[in-house]
Amino acid sequence: MGVGGGYAYTLVIAKHFYVTGSLIANLDVAFSAVENIDDKKNKTSVRTATIYKAAAGYNSNSWNISANWAANDSWVRGNHFSQNFYVPIGNYRIILSKKIALKKH
Repeated sequence: MGVGGGYAYTLVIAKHFYVTGSLIANLDVAFSAVENIDDKKNKTSVRTATIYKAAAGYNSNSWNISANWAANDSWVRGNHFSQNFYVPIGNYRIILSKKIALKKH
């Protein structure tokens, strides 16, 4: 858990094409535990993290196609180690969606 602040911007190109980017910086409180047969150690620490996203696509009244990238970078310190570990997490997605109009009854 923690607090963060960031910025996002969408640039609309022509009528239906867009490019979006965002960046969020976080200050997190992390809870970790290391356990073996004889011992268990708990640790609470404060760490930084960044979340960034980018997308480009085409959006019309009935279709959307987009390419998306989302990632999260964290620095983690274990209970038995003095050095920090860099943990990058992310995904890429290609999305094709058809919009369906629902009729009201």
